[in-house]
This record gives sequence, structure tokens and C-alpha cells, in this order.
Amino acid sequence: ESGPEPGFPQNAMPMNQHPEWSYGAVLYEMNVRQLTPEGTLRAAAARLEFLRDLGVDAVWLMPIYPIGEKNRKGPLGSSYSIRDYCAVNPELGTMDDFDNLLAEVHFRGMKLVLDLVVNHTSDEHPWFVEARKSRLNPFYDFYHWWPIENGEPPRRKSFFDEEGNAWRYNFATMSYYLHYFSRKQPDLKWE
Repeated sequence: ESGPEPGFPQNAMPMNQHPEWSYGAVLYEMNVRQLTPEGTLRAAAARLEFLRDLGVDAVWLMPIYPIGEKNRKGPLGSSYSIRDYCAVNPELGTMDDFDNLLAEVHFRGMKLVLDLVVNHTSDEHPWFVEARKSRLNPFYDFYHWWPIENGEPPRRKSFFDEEGNAWRYNFATMSYYLHYFSRKQPDLKWE
């Protein structure tokens, strides 16, 4: 039997495998804001019995993290403009409310999958707030930048930008940052 891939925690599954329960599972994509009139994690927990009775095996929870204030009315419902990966959006509830939702999901024999946005953050995320201050800032390399001394950046189309351009100029660093979605959602650098 082979172990986990190099660099993976001991209990992690190799990326080319899926957990046994996921084959043939019925997933319900839950947008907490739309599921109930209250739009809270607590109200969502109260709907779990109904979902289980429908035959749902797993709840796929759309992002519940705090989002950028400036992007509340932005594209994609703005729940994808993450300001903090380690907290719950106070409009949806508290971490205790999330823990309760998770316990209620498991009590009913279902699974919970979190939608984790990892291709960009909010421009209000502490990483980007720091990154846009200086090229010498350690967070600068967390994002895709094009220095002005390299001339105009290569054309990248953004369907969510008013000008259709996926590059936005930042005066403090004298460079452009990449944002395939909203200019309020700078792209993280995977390299």
C-alpha cells in the first residue's frame, strides 16, 4: 500500500483519489443567504432534516467567510471576495453557528464540503493591503504583478471589469496587479 504523496499530511488522500462516499453522492449546493429568509447558518441548520429527507448525502456550502465591504454588490454575489479565511461572515453567524451546523450535518449522516476560494482574495484582505504598499513587502509576491518598467502588461481579458482589462495599475508599487474577476479581487500567485 502506498502512502500519501510527498508533502501531504499523513491523513491526506492523494489528489487523484476521491473519498469513497463521494462516488454517486447527491450533493446540495447551499447558498446560506438564499436558503432561508434569515440567511444565517443557524437557519440553514434548521433546514437539514428537509435536505436529508430529499436524499442529500452532502452539503456543499458556498463561501461563508467575511467578504470585502466594497464588493458586496459585485459580480458572482461577492461571496467570492474573501477578506479572512479563518472566520465566518458576521452577517451569516458565528464560528459557534458553523460548528453547530457541522455537528447537525454529521448527526444526520451527511457530509459537509466547504467552497474555498483560492485563486483570488478581496482587495481588503490583509495580504493585499500589505502587498500594494511596496514591492519590498513580503506579501507582494503573493499576487501577480507586472512592473511598469516592463511596459504595458500582456492583454488579459476580464469579463467582470468595466473596461474589460484584467490588469489594474497600483501607484505605490508602480506595477499592475492581475484580476481576472473584479478589480476588487486580485489574483493570487500560485508559483
